[in-house]
Amino acid sequence: MASPEVEPHLGETRDIEKVSDAFQESASSLVMNEEQAFAKARANPNEALPILVTYSSDDHDNPRNWSKLRKWYISIFVSMLNVFTCWCAGSISSGATGIQEEFGVSSEITTLALSLYVLGYAIGPVMLAPLSEYFGRQPVYVVSWFLLFIFQLPLALAPNIGTILVCRFIAGCAGGAPLTNTGGSISDLWERNESGAAMAVYGLSSTFGPPTALVMSGYIGLNLGWRWIFWILMAISGGVWLVLVFTIPETRHTAILQKKVARLRKQMKKENLATADSIDDIHAHERKGLHQLFAITLTRPIRFLFSEPITTFSAIYNGFLYGLVYLFNEAFPLVFGAPKGHPFNVGQQGLCFLGMAIGPVVAFCLYPLQERYYLRRVAENDKSQLVSPANARQR
Repeated sequence: MASPEVEPHLGETRDIEKVSDAFQESASSLVMNEEQAFAKARANPNEALPILVTYSSDDHDNPRNWSKLRKWYISIFVSMLNVFTCWCAGSISSGATGIQEEFGVSSEITTLALSLYVLGYAIGPVMLAPLSEYFGRQPVYVVSWFLLFIFQLPLALAPNIGTILVCRFIAGCAGGAPLTNTGGSISDLWERNESGAAMAVYGLSSTFGPPTALVMSGYIGLNLGWRWIFWILMAISGGVWLVLVFTIPETRHTAILQKKVARLRKQMKKENLATADSIDDIHAHERKGLHQLFAITLTRPIRFLFSEPITTFSAIYNGFLYGLVYLFNEAFPLVFGAPKGHPFNVGQQGLCFLGMAIGPVVAFCLYPLQERYYLRRVAENDKSQLVSPANARQR
């Protein structure tokens, strides 16, 4: 019995038309690497050839062709940004008592200062993700981390609690950049089946940072006062920013190709080659405007949250864990600190968080087992797709 034909949804029809148009554009264009494009343009100086530039197989501008040492340096560095921004988030708890005494505020207000940074953590990535797609990863890293660095200054010099609350929120928005960028940077550098170890480092940094914040800041707040917590965070974030500016290159493939094409177009114009006006990169037909990227970024998470069960339950679980970790920042002093709990000082209370850092380290050490299982299942899936009747018909 013949299966009934299903009318395509209007949105699906438009998507198919867009893909078809993009395919036809690529099919009618000459796809070649930088050297081939220049040679072809020189061979036809008066003809505007529709050339689309892509990477060659051994292109040194392609991040996946960089040396393993360089890729590992970038992967570890951008992962460590997660640790540093988590320190900026949680360290204020080590100075909460001093802030309460100096400004005459309740513990709820200092908890709000912590919560506002975490709120910025949630809002910042939504705003920064489209900027990363449009401008590339490196500009977003540099600008956002500079804001995180500079907003430690008003925190260290804060004359009132209002300054602390406002600056904590802004710093949280800026400090959310690694949440959107780091995973993308790692996918830029590594092929799918090679990225396991780098992603394990990224996962460790995301979960190791929050519990070590008070370990790092506890004795600073105890011996030097709460303002010195922010001075030291400013020194750390400033040093990291300098290293970031001078040693971390752009890794987003589309951004690198855009720069490559711009450089090639400039050279062609110097030689009066007509192709300078028609050359572009291979991703040009896919490129979206900034307003489109913001529209997608603001709506896609909500759509996925309510339409994809794996996304829904992962978000609930991760939200619970994050909330629990930062709730411990306020709960531990009640349990281990004077006057109602154990008579631990602020530094000793911070050391209590070391236990929460053990879990991420154990999980990281076990990643080879998970990676071996994952690669085996990927190989089985790829093999089954090759021999499936559907693929046989397509071939």
